[in-house]
Amino acid sequence: MFKFLGKSLIFGLVIFLATFAILKIADLGLKNNRLGSVAQGIDTDVLILGASRAYRHFDTNSLEQLEGKKFFNLGLDASGFKTQKALLEYYLKYNGFPKEIIWEYNFGFLNKEEDIYDYELLFPIADESTIYSILKEYKLIPYFIGGVKEFRYLGNTRLIRKGLSNYFKPKPYLDYKIQNNSWDGSDFYNKYLNGTYRYKSDVSTLSLNSFLDLVQVLKSNETKVTMVFTPMYSGIFQIEDEKKEILKFYDSLFEANSIDKLDFLESEISSDTINFYNTLHMNRKGVDSFTEKFSKIY
Repeated sequence: MFKFLGKSLIFGLVIFLATFAILKIADLGLKNNRLGSVAQGIDTDVLILGASRAYRHFDTNSLEQLEGKKFFNLGLDASGFKTQKALLEYYLKYNGFPKEIIWEYNFGFLNKEEDIYDYELLFPIADESTIYSILKEYKLIPYFIGGVKEFRYLGNTRLIRKGLSNYFKPKPYLDYKIQNNSWDGSDFYNKYLNGTYRYKSDVSTLSLNSFLDLVQVLKSNETKVTMVFTPMYSGIFQIEDEKKEILKFYDSLFEANSIDKLDFLESEISSDTINFYNTLHMNRKGVDSFTEKFSKIY
């Protein structure tokens, strides 16, 4: 009986250690990516924050050549202010205050963040308390992992495979994600023009106050903050909702608090679908045109 229990314990320990080793290697591989690299130190002059339109619209390579500055993109698809703030705090912990921040905003910028769309991208940096607390708040990470945070990958075979692959065969990452696709109007027609999706002014007081406090901290540390509304297909304004009221709110907010703003909604880029692959996101052609215009103004 005791011999059987001893063998079972040894077998269980071997399984535990093997599992831990695999998850640890996968974790190290996943940390060797855009978000994970932040903890290793980023040499940059300009930090880009925002959601997918930050991640997909700023060609940092071209901007570096045009501006003679170093850029790093910390945008995250479908992220709200709370997640973006947590990412900024993570960045500041390892890199200090950048000289400049370009912060992409949109119609829902300061709305309450209902969920985190691409939360798996945050798993490799869940060691950070700011990131871990958000994942726990939205119930996106198991509570049972305790102090062994590598166990957050349990059951997620896709992430484990990706981490192992990137550990043994590292792939260079791009800190932007530009799509070289042609216009697909299904999103516009189905979701906006003929659908029921509408933008509402629903600013979270908590997010608003947190944003203003954060901007003051950045300014006090001599970080220039520029809010940017990048182009989107202007056909979206055929639909009546609260978009114009939202824009007026942000215009007043930024002006009242002396926050610099660049708005490209009325750019000619926005009027032609040749520059977009869906309603909200530019393709390679649109990004190239935007990069040129942005560089001249910025």
